[in-house]
Amino acid sequence: MKRKILFLIMLLTFVMSCGSKKNSDSNGNDLKDVGKFNYYASVYNDMSEINAGISEYFREAGEAEKIKKSETVKNITVNEGTIEKLQKGISINYKMENLDKVAKELLPVLKELKIVTDDMNNYYSGKDYTSDNFAKAQELHTKFLAIIKKYEKLDNEFGAALVVREKENFESSLNKYKKDNSLIKYNMLVLINESKNFIGEMKTQNLNTANYTQGDLTKLKPIQQRIVETSNNLQKLIKDEKQLKKEKFRAQEFKTFQRSLASYRASIASFISRIERKYPANPGEIKQPWMTESTEGMPNNVLREYGNLVDDYNSIMGKSN
Repeated sequence: MKRKILFLIMLLTFVMSCGSKKNSDSNGNDLKDVGKFNYYASVYNDMSEINAGISEYFREAGEAEKIKKSETVKNITVNEGTIEKLQKGISINYKMENLDKVAKELLPVLKELKIVTDDMNNYYSGKDYTSDNFAKAQELHTKFLAIIKKYEKLDNEFGAALVVREKENFESSLNKYKKDNSLIKYNMLVLINESKNFIGEMKTQNLNTANYTQGDLTKLKPIQQRIVETSNNLQKLIKDEKQLKKEKFRAQEFKTFQRSLASYRASIASFISRIERKYPANPGEIKQPWMTESTEGMPNNVLREYGNLVDDYNSIMGKSN
């Protein structure tokens, strides 16, 4: 089995303002819709960390049926909190047929994966391989491979279903903000969506630490330009006291978001500059790409800054509703 290492596209948390609706049932359903989606989106984002751990494991132990003996296998963490969030999402009495179907299939697989990875973590942490010459490691590896086949399929299906639902939520929220003349929220949502599109284009081009200099700038630069234009519009709106008051914001609430936005813009500008100059990563960075998260303009740094931006977006939008 060959596992692809994909870029994470973090899903937005959607927090919709309910306002004063005549139909209280509709109001309640909106909250259930948002609540269920947010649980599922959070689970999917957690799964990116699980996937990173799986990739690290395969680098050390291999993907073949016979395990490669290694004393440097790192832990794969499947948090109980991730399983609990998935259970809560499933339990909300609001139908999301495709998502619910995959979520219900994913739940027992995640539980099974947690059991075997906990055993693997204990085995390697305790250095039990020194006394059994990796005999139990092989046993656990065989179980792990069987579970991963199921997990990988559901991971892809869950992500695809979430992207479809996210698009529906995005369009609904955008129309609402436009109708209400909520220009700050409108531009915030457009900005975060274009930022996601930039990460999505990196994924489409399969750009990573080893090959990013081959990036197609004819696809990346237009998205960057839209990010710049929208963020400039947003900066003006944040200074408009009347608009802030209308949307129940305070200027100081945007300070952390503005810092994250500046860091993200700087990272993608540096990323594009590296491609233009054909400035490659050094051999050490290619060998250990996870070490480049703090290096401005490297693919992993762009991803990290995007994640920070999404977190701060969700924090602001949560407070405003």
